[in-house]
Amino acid sequence: MNLGRRVLLSSFDPFAIRAAKVFDPTLPVAQLTAQRMPVYLRDAWLAPLAPHEARHPDAAQLRQRGVAHYHRKGRRVNVWTVNDPDDLRLFARQGVDGLITDVPEVARKIAGE
Repeated sequence: MNLGRRVLLSSFDPFAIRAAKVFDPTLPVAQLTAQRMPVYLRDAWLAPLAPHEARHPDAAQLRQRGVAHYHRKGRRVNVWTVNDPDDLRLFARQGVDGLITDVPEVARKIAGE
């Protein structure tokens, strides 16, 4: 299928990630995580069973750990949902690979600073 150039399949469910890789091993996948999730999901304990190229932590989790924590593990980092201008600046300084926001006009302005 070779969807890899247009798609990054993302899920909270590591078993869905695994199923996607079985379906198409070339498909890039990411695991969504959140500070409020059970620790085994939040910290991706099942990652060896569900390999993924990127992690999508929520803003609260990324504030605690920082982008470097995930980059050291070889993961791209796309944080969600970042609407606070100070957080947008913080994550940009830390080298986040992507972000999800409800205020793209604010994010664009900050990116231009």
